[in-house]
Amino acid sequence: MERLKLTPEKMMKIVVWVVLACTYIVPSGLIETKYSIAKILFVIPMICLYLLTLKKVHIKEIVFMIILIGLILVTQNPKYIIFLPIIFLDKIVEYKEYIKKYLKESNILYICLGATLIYSIIFFGTKGRYAFTAIGEINQSGLAIFCLGVMLMVKNKKVGIATLAFGLLTISRSYYLALAVYIISKIKFVKKYFIKDILIKLCNYINLTIISSVALVGLGIFYYYQFQAGNIFWGDEVSNRLYNLLDYSNFYRFFTLVSLVIMFLKYPHLLITGLTDYQYGWVRPRIFWNMGVPWKNIEPHNLFFSHLRMYGLFSIVETIYTHFILEKLINKNNFLLYIAIFLYSIILGAGLYSYWLYLTFFMLVLNEDDNQEDVKMLEERYE
Repeated sequence: MERLKLTPEKMMKIVVWVVLACTYIVPSGLIETKYSIAKILFVIPMICLYLLTLKKVHIKEIVFMIILIGLILVTQNPKYIIFLPIIFLDKIVEYKEYIKKYLKESNILYICLGATLIYSIIFFGTKGRYAFTAIGEINQSGLAIFCLGVMLMVKNKKVGIATLAFGLLTISRSYYLALAVYIISKIKFVKKYFIKDILIKLCNYINLTIISSVALVGLGIFYYYQFQAGNIFWGDEVSNRLYNLLDYSNFYRFFTLVSLVIMFLKYPHLLITGLTDYQYGWVRPRIFWNMGVPWKNIEPHNLFFSHLRMYGLFSIVETIYTHFILEKLINKNNFLLYIAIFLYSIILGAGLYSYWLYLTFFMLVLNEDDNQEDVKMLEERYE
């Protein structure tokens, strides 16, 4: 980095700007392209920074890249490149004090809040919702507003509270659940008597992914039998979503996972590289019809199953690598924040990959213990 005159502090500023711009500023919700413009604008700078700062490569990086290159060659599809930023994030964890310092001292979070208010005006009233970010999609907007509000709580408590209150206008069950977990995290006796090291270890990313995957498939089976019994509610989704869990929105959300599992059991070879859009959109309807369920072509609302669908068994490699990163960041101070984001990933399918993983990293860093090395000591270390 000295050779390129790219100091850790400057590098972290670039990372923060790229991630927050992709989340809050780039109008991805207004631009329709085959590939997400925000993901493209995120992946390219992160790969460039990784290559520019590359000094030594660890074994897990080599294994990860060999698998990625192998899948790209086998599938002749470059889509796996979007996972390269995971390696870079693993490397920059050691520079987290610079990120914390910049987020606290700069005005970038206020800029993100201003952009959020502008996009809320642009998308105001869309599908009965009133709070949005650049993404446009309501549930992901809710996640972005939640992360922004939590980060602003560290910088300016009053603005943070106002931002979190503003997020209620998303009318998103996922947002309300995440906010409830955050409020619980602020109760002192909860942190003192319930958040123990053993709990943090047991609730690591791998364990929670396994447990939640089994539980969600079980819910899918439950909803299927409720559908057969005629107990699924059909009505105004927005006005009833907070009071009736047996609605078609949840039914399709969970039954989609069941149909995906059935499809992989019938065609196990598809697990190697995942399903193409053709396979997912034309073969899977037969499962719906054979089980007497009206066909609806939706993506899995779960991060692991969504990536299992698109990338096959590589989703397991991704989960393991993400686990390595998260275990460096999570402690009793930010554990429940991690749980809040994980709930988003299992219910919505966002929060712990691409620039969302970096955003989660920022939030966890800002809410960790204060017993880290002083920034001045870090600056001396890298001079």
